[in-house]
Amino acid sequence: MKKVFVSDVTLFEEKRSAALSFKEKLEIARQLDKIHTDLIEFPAIRDENADTLLLKTVSSFLGNSRISLKIGSGENPAERAQLLSKAPGARLSVALPVSTVQMEYTFHLKGEKMLAHIAERISACAAAGLETEFFALDATRADFDFLAKAVSCAVENGAQVVTFEDTAGVLMPYEVADFIEKLCAAVPALAGVRLGVSFSNSLHIAAACSIAAVRAGAGEVKVSAAGGTMTPYGDFADILRLRGADEGFSSGVLYTELHRAISQIEWIASEKRTASALSLEAAIPSSDPQNFELDESADQNAVIHAVRRLGYDLSDADYALVYETVRQTAKSKAVGAKELDAIVASCALQAEPTWQLISYNINCSNVMQPSAHIRLRKNGVDHQGITVGDGPIDAAFLAIEQITGHHWELDDFEIQSVTEGREALGSALIKLRRGAKLYAGRGISTDIIYSCIQAYLSALNKIAYEENGV
Repeated sequence: MKKVFVSDVTLFEEKRSAALSFKEKLEIARQLDKIHTDLIEFPAIRDENADTLLLKTVSSFLGNSRISLKIGSGENPAERAQLLSKAPGARLSVALPVSTVQMEYTFHLKGEKMLAHIAERISACAAAGLETEFFALDATRADFDFLAKAVSCAVENGAQVVTFEDTAGVLMPYEVADFIEKLCAAVPALAGVRLGVSFSNSLHIAAACSIAAVRAGAGEVKVSAAGGTMTPYGDFADILRLRGADEGFSSGVLYTELHRAISQIEWIASEKRTASALSLEAAIPSSDPQNFELDESADQNAVIHAVRRLGYDLSDADYALVYETVRQTAKSKAVGAKELDAIVASCALQAEPTWQLISYNINCSNVMQPSAHIRLRKNGVDHQGITVGDGPIDAAFLAIEQITGHHWELDDFEIQSVTEGREALGSALIKLRRGAKLYAGRGISTDIIYSCIQAYLSALNKIAYEENGV
């Protein structure tokens, strides 16, 4: 039975990817991995620090999926291949237009120069040692003879996967089959590579076109779990599940968990952003690649590796402080992800506070919208913020943001009891993200709102310390 490879482009679409937070991207990748998606596609790197950290983090927990990374025109494929060295079966993807209008008006190259560019980029990626894909953009509107030349050029220079895109999304399923059969006949070299397809869902028949392409010889289909303009993951997988055996092809997708995972991804990707400090982040479980325990035998390198797995990037001095604290703690109990988070929050990047809490006043009931009045002091000058929010803690965080004039991405937010009884102490752990770096703060009090404000200010002051004042 023929295996159909499923490649998800949810994170590849640059506009959507730019709107998602770091942790939301991790959660989407985790959901795709759980349902055994063959490839998870990522766009070309834009923010060197944040995007590099994202790829390394995703590489560390993928167990069923592979990574496909787009290579930009000015990028060094060898460097990107090194970045993906710990991601088994990773792929480099070269996406270039092959239609006249796309080549000349969006890439400013004519046919012969585009062929030379295809040869140069594909050969460079193939030399890097990873699987190489030639993604022919707007292929169905290209001059057929030129398309055949471009495909032959890509295969001759090392492309192992060739994917055709129907950008306009106006082909009917029977036209898709005719197109692929004609191209395979014109380019015999395609018999030695995997043929992929990517369809726009303009006519809402992208899933049907994808199946027609598979029947005609394609072995890989690009889908989107978040809907949008691409082939819907759920629709395509349902056809495979219900009719795949009849047609003689299958996939490795876990159909029993498919729609639950897709619903989660759609919810993450479509969540409307507000100015709220309590974003979707707090709703996503923090069970990332954090299943580890450090005992007394753990050396400093093991501790540093664990800290980095949690997303922190500390100085050598802070790593040393964290290691010493872990070593002492591990004498009485194993140190897991939560304990290590608390250790980093309590002993790393300690500095004189830039912002000091003077007072806070929270109003909350079932008949009024929660509001907060916060007063902070910086350099001897008092500042105040008055806001309303979705809850008392949200209102407090928004008031702090109003005062400081900055909205930092809330990467994680945890509250737990550290003692028992009605007067129990509550511990709050806050992680704020600045670019690719995490800053953790911790607060402890019998007043849980106060502990949350403490934790937020602790993390904020660490950012302010590195920036020499916010």
